[in-house]
Amino acid sequence: MQVGRRKATPPAVVRIDAHAANRYSINQQKLVVSMHFERRRRRQGVATMRYSVLVPSLLLALGVSASASAESKVYNWPDSDMPVLVENDSGLIFITNEKRPHRVYTWKARNDGDADNLYLVDLDGDQSYEVVGAGKPTFVLKTNSDPMWQLEKGCDQTIVADFVADDKLDLLCQNSKAMKVYTYDGQFVWELSLGRRIDHCRAGDYNGDLKADLECKYRGMNKWARIDAAGEVLAKELAEPEIAEDAVDLSEASPVELSDAVKKAAKGAEIDGEVQAGLQKDLDGDGKTETVAVTDKSIFIISADGKTKEKFAASAKKYSRKPFAKLNSVYANNFADNQKAQEVVNGLQDKLSKCYASRVRRNRFTGTGQLILTVNVNEKGKVSAVNKLHSAINDKKVENCAKKVLKRGDFPKAEGGTGTINVNMKYTFRDE
Repeated sequence: MQVGRRKATPPAVVRIDAHAANRYSINQQKLVVSMHFERRRRRQGVATMRYSVLVPSLLLALGVSASASAESKVYNWPDSDMPVLVENDSGLIFITNEKRPHRVYTWKARNDGDADNLYLVDLDGDQSYEVVGAGKPTFVLKTNSDPMWQLEKGCDQTIVADFVADDKLDLLCQNSKAMKVYTYDGQFVWELSLGRRIDHCRAGDYNGDLKADLECKYRGMNKWARIDAAGEVLAKELAEPEIAEDAVDLSEASPVELSDAVKKAAKGAEIDGEVQAGLQKDLDGDGKTETVAVTDKSIFIISADGKTKEKFAASAKKYSRKPFAKLNSVYANNFADNQKAQEVVNGLQDKLSKCYASRVRRNRFTGTGQLILTVNVNEKGKVSAVNKLHSAINDKKVENCAKKVLKRGDFPKAEGGTGTINVNMKYTFRDE
């Protein structure tokens, strides 16, 4: 594993932990991560954090800059359903345990060579890792490759840090004059505008309260503003920053190195092109080791005996998205004819499916999962309200579209008051 110091202009990841002096171990899918956090003081009492990470085969913090190599990288991914991640300049490709690409993501990454565009961090403290992508959009993916949430308009700068001090990491999005902080799961925390354009910010524990404070440089000026973790301005104009530029030291894991065994398997399978990256791993848990070999144009998955191989595109831009929608259940109550009310919803399934399909094709970070809506119908058969009970997809455009479809339904009359219909949809997608 190569260990290096990442520039903090802006800083990449700041982890503020109330138990900073503790050692702990994580053993997950043969992955052992040992972390030692050491609090230290730098520059006029400024508190900063330092940690080292031992990761034998996992990317802990991945940076992609404009100067990155065009060659692909392969990661031994710590998820049984998505055991391999391929990353290159075109985007991310998650390979499933069914031995084919399943989720593919492209986005407009930031072009600032000092800033990272992709991180793998444990946002919620559950000892699994989420992916944070910076740029347009700025997004968070679960370890299993499902989208968690996104800021569709993107951020000029993205900082991951603990602003709330709840042992979870939060996300700061800085754009022009304004900055906003969100919790790990996308809940809004606070917003601040300094009234001037911001060039970039630094994060670190300035006042020793184990929460991340900020110092932000104004664009075109040698002046800085200092903001505490709650979004309160502590100083409007500082001549110099006091949070160190190198406030965060990160130990970074490297991609899996290309081995002679992978080269040998690729040669035996007579694949076309020179192998840039690859690994050998039991992808589907059958006790046999497959080979994943990546060339400049293709991803090859070769069987353990070398007799079969599957070929897929190495460019994330070559894949098309296939949305799927299923009407899990419909329950109607207090209608003169409950069965007829349910049949009305069943007849709207295609339109409900199109709400998701059109959105997914336009935005690759639209979420997956259940959407449960309740439809209220009056004694005249008119819809009085459609309310959201639950949404795992976390996408207002899909939710609002589904509400409009249900409001236009030709329902039977309610019996003695208000009739209710619970509609349970499940949405997902794959890339192929």
